[in-house]
Amino acid sequence: MKTTKTWRITLTMAAILFLTSCSSDEEITDFRHNIGGGWEKVPPEGVQDVGLVVWTFQPNVKPAHDGLNSDLEIFTSHWTAGDTTVYYRYYVFEDGELQLFSGTEEDYTKTYKIVKMTANRMVLNTVPPAPEAMEFKRMK
Repeated sequence: MKTTKTWRITLTMAAILFLTSCSSDEEITDFRHNIGGGWEKVPPEGVQDVGLVVWTFQPNVKPAHDGLNSDLEIFTSHWTAGDTTVYYRYYVFEDGELQLFSGTEEDYTKTYKIVKMTANRMVLNTVPPAPEAMEFKRMK
């Protein structure tokens, strides 16, 4: 009886330790392999009714003949403006620089910097930095 209680307490303590060590708030530095999937833009504090903005990163979907083998789809939906979708190709550098291209490498369009990334959050800023960064939450 006493042994069973000791095992129960030990297993409970181990489970608590395991669950607290598996935090999704740990910062990710391997941006290239963790950016894939849908990211919903979080409106800045105090801003209402910005509609829905979703960036969907699809890594390695095309042959890498030009080095830009990943696609980005930016979907925007707003009740007054309607729905729009813009397509880019993208490349993520090891330092977190994110370059978007509208066509080939010569058609360079925009550069962002991944300021912070966790399993559930990403913060981007423009290059050069804007006064306010864009925050995204990972879609499930």
